[in-house]
Amino acid sequence: IRIQRRSVRNLVLEKEPDKPLPVNHFTKLGEQDMEEKAKSQRELAHSVRPPGVAYFTDKAEDDKAKRLSQVYDGHDGMSVATKYFNRLALEKETERKRNAQKKQEQEHMPIAIQKFTVAEYEKREKKKAEMQALRDNPPEMSPGTAYFTNQMRDEKERKRLEYQAMRDNPPPSSVASEHFAKERSKHQLEIEARGVEPAPIAIKYFTNKANEERRMQKEASERWRSGQIEASAAVKHFEKQKSARELKIQASRAQIRDRSQRTGFTS
Repeated sequence: IRIQRRSVRNLVLEKEPDKPLPVNHFTKLGEQDMEEKAKSQRELAHSVRPPGVAYFTDKAEDDKAKRLSQVYDGHDGMSVATKYFNRLALEKETERKRNAQKKQEQEHMPIAIQKFTVAEYEKREKKKAEMQALRDNPPEMSPGTAYFTNQMRDEKERKRLEYQAMRDNPPPSSVASEHFAKERSKHQLEIEARGVEPAPIAIKYFTNKANEERRMQKEASERWRSGQIEASAAVKHFEKQKSARELKIQASRAQIRDRSQRTGFTS
């Protein structure tokens, strides 16, 4: 037991201590990974983009760079003081970000967190490498899997060729399809001919009658507006009553005026 303890102690003493890592170590690794993926996607997009898209994309990037340079260096219409303070503010912001990053690099990760995080990161990277190796060099399939996979691929290829042949050389339609197609075309011709034929006598009679009534109503409304239609007996009666009322009112006013003149007052 003592010998085992001594051997374990010697192993611990001989092992070099883990170097402390900064707090943002794994953050940087993640950013590098994302940058590599974005770069590969950007290169792929650049390789397949049309000339017009490439022209306007490059133009937008150049315009953005010019705007940033104008913010930093200023433009012709900007005063010297404005240019100076803009440059000073940008330098302060850059210095602040640099100091924040330096501070994160100086701060070390706690040893316990570092131990388990590094172990998990190594495990994940190992699994990622194994998956990439399987994608690059897929293992050989078993005979049963290879048989059914090849059979499925052959079936898909056969169906694709059949569909392509049917699209290129469609089969002749059946007797029933031809019959119903002829019936549809015949019915369509009957509909078109029915629109050209004259309407039946009854429909024509009632249509003309309706048009005549509309014409008479229109003429009556126009004569009423112009005053050519003679008023009815009821209208004449009410007009006479209205005239008699107005005459009575005027006579009453005349009597009041004469009475006031005789008494010495004027209205």
